[in-house]
Amino acid sequence: MEFFIVFGAIVNLCNPIVELIYGITPLPVYWAYIIAAAVFAVIYALKAVGLYTMVKKRGMNKKIWAAFVPFASTWLIGELAGPVRVGKSKFAYFGLLAMFTEILLCVCYALQFIPMAYAISQGMYVINTFEENGMQYASVDFLIGNWNTVMNAAVIADYIVWILNIICCAFLFMGFFRAYAPASYIWLIIVCILFPILTGIFVFAFRNRNFVDYEKYMQARMEQIRRAQQQYGPYGPYGPYGPYRQNPGAPYGQNPGTPYGQNPGAPYGQNPGAGAQGGAPDPFSEFSSPKSSSQSDPFGEFTQGKDKDDQGKDGGDGQDGPAS
Repeated sequence: MEFFIVFGAIVNLCNPIVELIYGITPLPVYWAYIIAAAVFAVIYALKAVGLYTMVKKRGMNKKIWAAFVPFASTWLIGELAGPVRVGKSKFAYFGLLAMFTEILLCVCYALQFIPMAYAISQGMYVINTFEENGMQYASVDFLIGNWNTVMNAAVIADYIVWILNIICCAFLFMGFFRAYAPASYIWLIIVCILFPILTGIFVFAFRNRNFVDYEKYMQARMEQIRRAQQQYGPYGPYGPYGPYRQNPGAPYGQNPGTPYGQNPGAPYGQNPGAGAQGGAPDPFSEFSSPKSSSQSDPFGEFTQGKDKDDQGKDGGDGQDGPAS
Protein backbone atom coordinates (compact mmCIF):
# COMPACT_ATOMS: atom_id res chain seq x y z
CA MET A 1 0.00 0.00 0.00
CA GLU A 2 2.98 2.29 0.57
CA PHE A 3 3.58 2.38 -3.19
CA PHE A 4 0.13 3.70 -4.04
CA ILE A 5 0.15 6.22 -1.18
CA VAL A 6 3.34 7.80 -2.51
CA PHE A 7 2.31 7.37 -6.15
CA GLY A 8 -1.04 9.07 -5.58
CA ALA A 9 0.68 12.05 -3.96
CA ILE A 10 3.30 12.42 -6.74
CA VAL A 11 0.96 11.90 -9.69
CA ASN A 12 -1.00 14.97 -8.66
CA LEU A 13 2.13 17.00 -9.40
CA CYS A 14 2.06 15.58 -12.92
CA ASN A 15 -1.40 17.00 -13.60
CA PRO A 16 -1.19 19.69 -16.32
CA ILE A 17 -3.47 21.95 -14.29
CA VAL A 18 -0.56 22.49 -11.87
CA GLU A 19 1.02 24.93 -14.32
CA LEU A 20 -2.12 27.06 -14.50
CA ILE A 21 -2.70 27.13 -10.74
CA TYR A 22 0.83 27.29 -9.34
CA GLY A 23 2.84 28.40 -12.36
CA ILE A 24 5.25 25.45 -12.21
CA THR A 25 6.08 22.87 -14.85
CA PRO A 26 4.26 19.55 -14.25
CA LEU A 27 6.43 16.61 -13.27
CA PRO A 28 6.81 13.87 -15.90
CA VAL A 29 4.65 10.85 -15.13
CA TYR A 30 7.55 8.41 -15.10
CA TRP A 31 9.01 10.29 -12.12
CA ALA A 32 5.92 9.39 -10.12
CA TYR A 33 6.60 5.70 -10.75
CA ILE A 34 10.31 6.04 -9.93
CA ILE A 35 9.84 7.95 -6.68
CA ALA A 36 7.00 5.71 -5.48
CA ALA A 37 9.01 2.54 -6.28
CA ALA A 38 12.10 3.89 -4.47
CA VAL A 39 10.17 4.78 -1.30
CA PHE A 40 8.33 1.47 -1.37
CA ALA A 41 11.61 -0.47 -1.72
CA VAL A 42 13.10 1.23 1.34
CA ILE A 43 9.99 0.74 3.51
CA TYR A 44 9.56 -2.83 2.24
CA ALA A 45 13.16 -3.73 3.15
CA LEU A 46 12.94 -2.20 6.63
CA LYS A 47 9.66 -3.93 7.41
CA ALA A 48 10.89 -7.28 6.07
CA VAL A 49 14.08 -7.21 8.14
CA GLY A 50 12.19 -6.12 11.25
CA LEU A 51 9.52 -8.80 10.93
CA TYR A 52 12.10 -11.47 10.11
CA THR A 53 14.04 -10.67 13.29
CA MET A 54 10.90 -10.65 15.45
CA VAL A 55 9.66 -13.95 14.05
CA LYS A 56 13.03 -15.61 14.64
CA LYS A 57 13.09 -14.41 18.26
CA ARG A 58 9.57 -15.75 18.83
CA GLY A 59 10.37 -19.12 17.28
CA MET A 60 7.68 -18.74 14.59
CA ASN A 61 9.92 -20.07 11.82
CA LYS A 62 7.06 -21.47 9.72
CA LYS A 63 5.76 -17.93 9.16
CA ILE A 64 9.04 -16.28 8.15
CA TRP A 65 8.03 -16.28 4.47
CA ALA A 66 5.26 -13.73 5.18
CA ALA A 67 7.83 -11.11 6.21
CA PHE A 68 8.94 -10.77 2.55
CA VAL A 69 5.54 -10.87 0.84
CA PRO A 70 3.50 -7.65 0.38
CA PHE A 71 0.14 -7.70 2.18
CA ALA A 72 1.11 -10.94 3.96
CA SER A 73 3.43 -8.86 6.13
CA THR A 74 0.34 -7.13 7.54
CA TRP A 75 -1.11 -10.51 8.48
CA LEU A 76 2.23 -11.40 10.11
CA ILE A 77 2.07 -8.27 12.28
CA GLY A 78 -1.23 -9.57 13.61
CA GLU A 79 0.34 -12.96 14.33
CA LEU A 80 3.11 -11.28 16.31
CA ALA A 81 0.61 -9.12 18.19
CA GLY A 82 -1.54 -12.08 19.22
CA PRO A 83 -5.19 -11.84 20.28
CA VAL A 84 -6.44 -8.33 20.96
CA ARG A 85 -8.94 -7.74 23.76
CA VAL A 86 -12.10 -5.89 22.71
CA GLY A 87 -14.34 -5.46 25.72
CA LYS A 88 -14.47 -8.80 27.51
CA SER A 89 -13.54 -10.87 24.44
CA LYS A 90 -10.31 -11.47 22.56
CA PHE A 91 -10.00 -11.51 18.76
CA ALA A 92 -7.07 -12.96 16.87
CA TYR A 93 -8.02 -12.06 13.30
CA PHE A 94 -7.32 -8.33 13.03
CA GLY A 95 -4.16 -9.04 11.04
CA LEU A 96 -6.17 -10.99 8.46
CA LEU A 97 -8.92 -8.35 8.30
CA ALA A 98 -6.39 -5.55 7.95
CA MET A 99 -4.70 -7.44 5.12
CA PHE A 100 -7.98 -7.83 3.17
CA THR A 101 -8.97 -4.18 3.61
CA GLU A 102 -5.44 -3.15 2.57
CA ILE A 103 -5.78 -5.17 -0.65
CA LEU A 104 -9.15 -3.57 -1.43
CA LEU A 105 -7.77 -0.11 -0.69
CA CYS A 106 -4.85 -0.67 -3.08
CA VAL A 107 -7.30 -1.75 -5.79
CA CYS A 108 -9.24 1.49 -5.31
CA TYR A 109 -6.02 3.51 -5.50
CA ALA A 110 -4.91 1.69 -8.64
CA LEU A 111 -8.25 2.30 -10.40
CA GLN A 112 -7.93 6.02 -9.62
CA PHE A 113 -4.29 6.86 -10.26
CA ILE A 114 -3.13 4.51 -13.02
CA PRO A 115 -5.78 5.61 -15.61
CA MET A 116 -5.06 9.24 -14.65
CA ALA A 117 -1.32 8.74 -15.13
CA TYR A 118 -1.88 7.03 -18.49
CA ALA A 119 -4.14 9.84 -19.76
CA ILE A 120 -1.64 12.50 -18.69
CA SER A 121 1.32 10.72 -20.26
CA GLN A 122 -0.58 10.27 -23.56
CA GLY A 123 -1.97 13.81 -23.64
CA MET A 124 -5.54 12.51 -23.44
CA TYR A 125 -7.05 15.43 -21.56
CA VAL A 126 -8.73 18.80 -22.05
CA ILE A 127 -8.16 21.81 -19.80
CA ASN A 128 -11.25 23.91 -19.14
CA THR A 129 -10.95 27.47 -17.82
CA PHE A 130 -13.77 29.67 -16.57
CA GLU A 131 -14.28 32.82 -14.53
CA GLU A 132 -16.54 33.21 -11.53
CA ASN A 133 -16.88 36.31 -9.33
CA GLY A 134 -13.78 37.77 -10.89
CA MET A 135 -11.69 34.65 -10.16
CA GLN A 136 -10.13 32.35 -12.75
CA TYR A 137 -10.71 28.60 -12.33
CA ALA A 138 -9.52 25.57 -14.28
CA SER A 139 -10.42 21.87 -14.50
CA VAL A 140 -9.18 18.85 -16.41
CA ASP A 141 -11.30 16.31 -18.29
CA PHE A 142 -9.57 13.02 -19.10
CA LEU A 143 -10.50 11.58 -22.49
CA ILE A 144 -10.41 7.91 -21.54
CA GLY A 145 -14.02 6.92 -22.20
CA ASN A 146 -15.60 4.58 -19.66
CA TRP A 147 -12.53 4.74 -17.45
CA ASN A 148 -13.87 8.02 -16.11
CA THR A 149 -16.82 6.14 -14.65
CA VAL A 150 -14.49 3.54 -13.15
CA MET A 151 -12.36 6.30 -11.58
CA ASN A 152 -15.41 7.97 -10.04
CA ALA A 153 -16.67 4.66 -8.61
CA ALA A 154 -13.20 3.96 -7.19
CA VAL A 155 -13.20 7.33 -5.43
CA ILE A 156 -16.51 6.51 -3.69
CA ALA A 157 -15.39 2.99 -2.75
CA ASP A 158 -12.10 4.42 -1.53
CA TYR A 159 -13.79 6.30 1.33
CA ILE A 160 -15.73 3.25 2.52
CA VAL A 161 -12.77 0.86 2.41
CA TRP A 162 -10.49 3.47 3.98
CA ILE A 163 -12.74 3.71 7.06
CA LEU A 164 -12.83 -0.08 7.41
CA ASN A 165 -9.07 -0.25 7.05
CA ILE A 166 -8.55 2.37 9.76
CA ILE A 167 -10.74 0.41 12.20
CA CYS A 168 -8.92 -2.86 11.54
CA CYS A 169 -5.48 -1.26 11.66
CA ALA A 170 -6.29 0.55 14.92
CA PHE A 171 -6.89 -2.78 16.70
CA LEU A 172 -3.99 -4.41 14.87
CA PHE A 173 -1.53 -1.71 15.93
CA MET A 174 -2.98 -1.72 19.43
CA GLY A 175 -2.06 -5.37 19.87
CA PHE A 176 1.33 -5.01 18.19
CA PHE A 177 2.57 -1.92 20.00
CA ARG A 178 1.21 -3.10 23.35
CA ALA A 179 3.42 -6.16 22.89
CA TYR A 180 6.57 -4.29 21.82
CA ALA A 181 6.15 -0.71 23.14
CA PRO A 182 3.57 -0.88 25.97
CA ALA A 183 4.60 2.42 27.58
CA SER A 184 3.93 4.50 24.43
CA TYR A 185 1.53 2.47 22.33
CA ILE A 186 -1.21 5.13 22.09
CA TRP A 187 0.76 7.76 20.19
CA LEU A 188 2.32 5.03 18.00
CA ILE A 189 -1.15 3.90 16.94
CA ILE A 190 -2.14 7.45 16.01
CA VAL A 191 1.04 8.06 14.02
CA CYS A 192 0.76 4.80 12.07
CA ILE A 193 -2.89 5.43 11.20
CA LEU A 194 -2.18 8.95 9.96
CA PHE A 195 1.07 7.98 8.19
CA PRO A 196 0.94 4.27 7.25
CA ILE A 197 4.32 4.38 5.49
CA LEU A 198 5.96 4.83 8.93
CA THR A 199 4.79 1.40 10.10
CA GLY A 200 7.75 -0.34 8.48
CA ILE A 201 10.18 2.07 10.17
CA PHE A 202 8.71 1.36 13.63
CA VAL A 203 8.79 -2.40 12.99
CA PHE A 204 12.47 -2.14 12.11
CA ALA A 205 13.19 0.04 15.16
CA PHE A 206 11.53 -2.45 17.58
CA ARG A 207 12.94 -5.61 15.98
CA ASN A 208 15.26 -6.42 18.91
CA ARG A 209 12.69 -5.89 21.66
CA ASN A 210 11.22 -8.78 23.59
CA PHE A 211 7.56 -9.67 23.48
CA VAL A 212 5.59 -8.31 26.46
CA ASP A 213 2.34 -9.72 27.81
CA TYR A 214 0.41 -6.46 28.20
CA GLU A 215 -1.98 -7.75 30.87
CA LYS A 216 0.88 -8.98 33.06
CA TYR A 217 2.72 -5.72 32.39
CA MET A 218 -0.25 -3.68 33.64
CA GLN A 219 -0.66 -5.94 36.69
CA ALA A 220 3.00 -5.35 37.58
CA ARG A 221 2.55 -1.59 37.14
CA MET A 222 -0.52 -1.51 39.37
CA GLU A 223 1.28 -3.56 42.02
CA GLN A 224 4.20 -1.13 41.89
CA ILE A 225 1.86 1.84 42.34
CA ARG A 226 0.06 0.10 45.21
CA ARG A 227 3.31 -0.56 47.05
CA ALA A 228 4.45 3.02 46.55
CA GLN A 229 1.20 4.31 48.03
CA GLN A 230 1.53 2.03 51.04
CA GLN A 231 5.10 3.16 51.66
CA TYR A 232 4.88 6.87 50.94
CA GLY A 233 1.21 7.74 51.28
CA PRO A 234 -1.41 8.63 48.68
CA TYR A 235 0.78 11.26 47.00
CA GLY A 236 3.66 8.89 46.19
CA PRO A 237 7.37 9.31 46.98
CA TYR A 238 7.48 12.97 45.94
CA GLY A 239 4.28 14.24 47.52
CA PRO A 240 2.54 17.54 46.70
CA TYR A 241 5.37 19.72 48.09
CA GLY A 242 8.43 17.57 48.68
CA PRO A 243 9.79 14.07 49.32
CA TYR A 244 8.16 11.93 52.00
CA ARG A 245 11.12 10.41 53.73
CA GLN A 246 10.78 9.91 57.47
CA ASN A 247 7.24 10.94 58.28
CA PRO A 248 4.46 10.78 55.66
CA GLY A 249 2.22 13.80 55.95
CA ALA A 250 5.07 16.21 56.78
CA PRO A 251 5.47 18.19 53.54
CA TYR A 252 8.01 20.73 54.87
CA GLY A 253 9.68 19.14 57.89
CA GLN A 254 10.32 15.85 59.59
CA ASN A 255 7.64 16.10 62.31
CA PRO A 256 3.96 15.88 61.39
CA GLY A 257 2.12 19.15 61.86
CA THR A 258 5.25 21.34 61.91
CA PRO A 259 5.36 22.90 58.46
CA TYR A 260 8.08 25.47 59.24
CA GLY A 261 9.95 24.34 62.39
CA GLN A 262 10.81 21.41 64.58
CA ASN A 263 8.44 22.11 67.51
CA PRO A 264 4.66 21.99 67.12
CA GLY A 265 3.11 25.44 67.44
CA ALA A 266 6.37 27.25 66.65
CA PRO A 267 5.98 28.37 63.05
CA TYR A 268 8.95 30.77 63.05
CA GLY A 269 11.34 29.58 65.77
CA GLN A 270 12.35 26.72 68.04
CA ASN A 271 10.32 27.74 71.15
CA PRO A 272 6.52 27.80 71.16
CA GLY A 273 5.22 31.37 71.04
CA ALA A 274 8.68 32.87 70.46
CA GLY A 275 8.34 35.53 67.82
CA ALA A 276 10.70 38.39 67.09
CA GLN A 277 11.60 38.78 70.84
CA GLY A 278 11.81 35.13 71.76
CA GLY A 279 14.47 32.61 70.96
CA ALA A 280 14.81 33.86 67.41
CA PRO A 281 17.14 36.86 66.88
CA ASP A 282 15.80 40.24 65.84
CA PRO A 283 16.41 40.53 62.08
CA PHE A 284 16.47 44.39 62.38
CA SER A 285 18.73 44.70 65.42
CA GLU A 286 21.31 46.82 63.60
CA PHE A 287 18.71 49.55 63.17
CA SER A 288 17.53 49.41 66.80
CA SER A 289 18.76 51.67 69.66
CA PRO A 290 19.55 50.42 73.16
CA LYS A 291 16.50 50.17 75.35
CA SER A 292 16.37 50.94 79.07
CA SER A 293 13.11 49.10 79.47
CA SER A 294 11.13 46.45 77.73
CA GLN A 295 9.61 49.09 75.47
CA SER A 296 11.26 52.37 74.32
CA ASP A 297 9.36 55.62 73.83
CA PRO A 298 8.93 56.12 70.10
CA PHE A 299 8.71 59.94 70.72
CA GLY A 300 11.68 60.14 73.11
CA GLU A 301 13.63 62.66 71.04
CA PHE A 302 10.79 65.15 71.41
CA THR A 303 10.18 64.61 75.14
CA GLN A 304 13.74 64.67 76.52
CA GLY A 305 13.99 68.51 76.45
CA LYS A 306 10.60 68.92 78.02
CA ASP A 307 11.54 66.67 80.93
CA LYS A 308 14.59 68.81 81.69
CA ASP A 309 12.50 72.01 81.77
CA ASP A 310 10.01 70.39 84.10
CA GLN A 311 12.81 69.35 86.44
CA GLY A 312 14.13 72.99 86.52
CA LYS A 313 10.74 74.32 87.37
CA ASP A 314 10.35 71.82 90.17
CA GLY A 315 13.52 73.05 91.82
CA GLY A 316 15.86 70.55 90.30
CA ASP A 317 15.31 67.99 93.07
CA GLY A 318 12.44 66.28 91.47
CA GLN A 319 10.01 67.34 94.31
CA ASP A 320 7.03 69.63 94.06
CA GLY A 321 6.94 72.99 95.91
CA PRO A 322 9.44 75.76 96.54
CA ALA A 323 12.85 75.04 97.95
CA SER A 324 13.27 75.73 101.63
